[in-house]
Amino acid sequence: MIRSGELYVLSSFFTIAFTTLTRLRRAKYPLAVIARMIRAGIRCRRCAYDIGCAFQGTLERSQLLGQAAHDAGIDSGVNAFHGYGHNRLCQLGHHPLYEEGFGLEDLETCERFFSWLNGVGGVVRHASHFHWVQFVDLAMRQWDKDKYSEISRFLYNNVRQASLVVAELEPLLAAFKQQTGYTDADIEGWKAAERAYLEGLRSEPEEVGLRLSYATLLGQLSDAEYVF
Repeated sequence: MIRSGELYVLSSFFTIAFTTLTRLRRAKYPLAVIARMIRAGIRCRRCAYDIGCAFQGTLERSQLLGQAAHDAGIDSGVNAFHGYGHNRLCQLGHHPLYEEGFGLEDLETCERFFSWLNGVGGVVRHASHFHWVQFVDLAMRQWDKDKYSEISRFLYNNVRQASLVVAELEPLLAAFKQQTGYTDADIEGWKAAERAYLEGLRSEPEEVGLRLSYATLLGQLSDAEYVF
């Protein structure tokens, strides 16, 4: 039986592997990782990386993994940092900020790991290839030990942070609903309404175009006045 700590480490490993391999932009690598996840018995897991929105279609069309991934509850989205570079319609459907179940998770495990690993660069800058690989291996092993030993503290801090956020924002939300008359259904419907609007938008509204043109002309006028 997999202990909770081991399950977390296993999940983090697949998050790192999935994100790293898919940077190559070749579907066979993330498909192979998802196949490994299914064989390992992982269920109801949301994978995320910078083009996960596009990969979701590839996964669904896969003759070998499409149905198996669906049955296992595994799908693909985008992580928070890269997700803000996508268009608004994509964010509404794939960004963790708008998806239920992610809580405080931003899915940027790799970014944090790579940032931490940058500290190794100064030590191995003038090392031979052998010692460079050796030190990177030692650093990654130490990372694993540190994170495994801190799992309990990590989970406790996350629960504590989530509780503080709920305690702080619930009164503000209640006051907002009382002042405006909005209900939970109204607020939850805003995302669906925005998505429906964007999906039905064939061209940019004329009013928006006029505002942009006006702002551009103001900038040109300011530049001209500065020159003369």
